Amino acid sequence: MIRKQTIASAIAFHLAVVSFGASWQPAFARDTQEALAHFQDQKNAAQAIPERNANPCGQTENRQFDFWVGEWDVTSGGRKIAESSIQRIIGSCVIYENYSDPGGYTGKSFNFYDAVLKKWRQTWVDNGGNVSEFSGEYKDNAMHYEGESHRRDGQRFLRKMTVTRLDADRVRQYSEFSMDGGKSWKSNYDFLYLRKK
Repeated sequence: MIRKQTIASAIAFHLAVVSFGASWQPAFARDTQEALAHFQDQKNAAQAIPERNANPCGQTENRQFDFWVGEWDVTSGGRKIAESSIQRIIGSCVIYENYSDPGGYTGKSFNFYDAVLKKWRQTWVDNGGNVSEFSGEYKDNAMHYEGESHRRDGQRFLRKMTVTRLDADRVRQYSEFSMDGGKSWKSNYDFLYLRKK
């Protein structure tokens, strides 16, 4: 008796599953087709984006600092003190600086044009844990930055930095600092970048 009831229950369960599947499959197919159609619409819209949006960092403003891109010997007072490799990365949205000297000091910076602020910005970090943040603009054949440096020991001071294109193979980088909130300024360094041949 118990066995007959078990078999009857199994048959009833099977019929219920088959019946549910028959009503569920068309709905599943409709949902799948709608999802695929939506995906295709998005794909078509993406392919129709104008060139300016497809290459957002190829605009004139983003290319103002291209004169600094390259492989450089860094000199001071006529003597080579370091090397710097400067590249365009992330779809040319970032000018990436890699600075190193023979004594083991290294630093890297991200330079990029902020289209909302209409400003160039730089974030610098060195292997001593020191950080500098700059913002500025390109004018008169040079990048003019102003900002603040933070030493790992907690010291903070204001900075000015100008990167000037002298010609295709020479770039001057001049920096000043202020310890009194901008009342007075002193020279920090004056580097001449010479493009490697």
